[in-house]
This record gives sequence, structure tokens and C-alpha cells, in this order.
Amino acid sequence: MTQESTGPGSALMHLCAMTVDVEDFDTLALRGYLGRSIKPRRAVIRGTHLLLERFAQFSAKATFFFLAEVAEAYPALVRSVVQGGHEIGVHGYSHRKFFNMRPSAAFHEVYKAKRLIEDIIGSEVKGHRAPAFSIGPDTAWAFEVLGRAGFSYDSSVMPFRGRRYGWPGFPERIQRIEIKNGLSLIEAPMPLMHFGGVQLPAGGGGYLRHFPYWYTTRALKRVPSGQPIIAYLHPYDVDTVSTYGDLHKHLRWSGIAQRLYLRLQYRNRHTMMPKLNRLMSDFKFTNLSHVIDQVVQNNMVGA
Repeated sequence: MTQESTGPGSALMHLCAMTVDVEDFDTLALRGYLGRSIKPRRAVIRGTHLLLERFAQFSAKATFFFLAEVAEAYPALVRSVVQGGHEIGVHGYSHRKFFNMRPSAAFHEVYKAKRLIEDIIGSEVKGHRAPAFSIGPDTAWAFEVLGRAGFSYDSSVMPFRGRRYGWPGFPERIQRIEIKNGLSLIEAPMPLMHFGGVQLPAGGGGYLRHFPYWYTTRALKRVPSGQPIIAYLHPYDVDTVSTYGDLHKHLRWSGIAQRLYLRLQYRNRHTMMPKLNRLMSDFKFTNLSHVIDQVVQNNMVGA
């Protein structure tokens, strides 16, 4: 990425974090729509290794936010990510969204997940990302929960008004959140595409899959100098072996809207590797902890 800048944020203009939310989509779909609890499929291993291989090809580092149930099922997968020089974070235990939990249940969910993953890798986990970006105005209490659980930073806020998630008006730069008992937490919000007064999410996931590549790169290159870029993916985004047919046979009695939503999660997966190649050629990625450390050292944290 090339930008010209001489302002105080110029030292940060090349900071780009790659993040991966490690979850198995079919497992979550069957639980959410049929109430069935199954072990995460080995497809999550396949997708994660595809990403590891591609990151290695571009000498990129990333933060992998693991669902603890995936880490518990496949601890060797977590260790292989660490061996690749990547950071490990927490994505909850079972993908329960914060707006479906009370603070006490949320603390149990994230603390249990953090301890389990730390036991696997033998070191402290600093970062957290909420399932479905489920930290917003009605769940702002989650920051205190995360601080009490021992996290240093979070990256869960999508600062726009969405149907399923979002926190309209939340600052788009990295923030220090002051919580009780002298604790604080760094929040690294996700990037947006600004288009004629309209704000839309950007930076990866379904937005990278469904939209043309120019949408993502235009959004990221418009991020103000000094404000880090955060991209995100899921292992299933690049998994072209799993198909909607594998899931559809279990959901044949679901409603049309449900089946349409689930089908969209398989759309354009074949486009992801070419798009990822371009993304990693256009931007130099590192893990999110490194980006946050640089922002803090350069006194660019909002409050």
C-alpha cells in the first residue's frame, strides 16, 4: 500500500492487521437452526491450513481468534498456528453472542475459553473477538467482563448501524476503554466503507466474498493515515470442498429465509483465494497485537 503523509500518523500508515475467526460454519448452523450439538468438523482444519500456507507464501502474520470448542477438539491445529509465528486470540467458547447472555454467563464463557486455549499453547492470550461482532450499545458491559477475564484488547465493534450487529457512532480509531477497578481495555474497531454519507462494513469475511475486490481495497485505502487497517477471514471462506448440499440435507424443513441465508455463506468461496492473493500483494499484514503496540507507542490511542 502506498500513501503520502507527513502528519503525526505517518509512522502508522502501513500498519495492517490480518485476523482470522476460527470456527466451523456447519457446526454453528446446525446448532442455531436445529438445536443439534456436534463436534466441529475437520473442514475447519482444512480451511485453516489453506490460510496458513497462503500467509507463509506472502510472509504475513495474523491473529487467529479461536472458538475454544474448536481448540478443544483440535489442539494440534492451535499449536500449528503458533508454530507458524502467528498470534492466538479467543472467539468465545461456543459462539454464544453477547446479546444472548447476561454478564455472569458471558464471563464464564470467555474466561473458560481463555484458560482452555492458554493451557493448549502454554502462554497468555491477550486478545478477544466477540462472535458476530456482538458488542454494541446494549452490550457495552462486555468490556468490563473482558477486562475481568484478563484480556488486554478486544476487536469486536463494527461502528455502523446494522441489522444484526453494529455500534453506530463508535469512534473508528483504536480506543482505550476505562472500566472499573482501575482496569482498561483497548478496543480495535473494524473498518468501514464510506460512500456518500453511507457507512458499510468492509475488510473481509462475507464482504470480501460477495463484493468485487475493488470494494474492499477502496475501503481499506481510504482508511485515514495513522489509523490501522484490520482485515478478517474465516477458514470456511476459502473452503471450496464443503458445499451447501452437505448442510442442506439437514435443513430441508427450515424456512426459505433461513435456507437462503445459509446458502449465501457458500457463495463465491471459489473467488476468495484470488482475492486474498491480491489483498496480500496490496497490503503488508502483521498480527493485531503488533499493530496495537505500535499505536500505543506512538500515542495514537483514542480515549
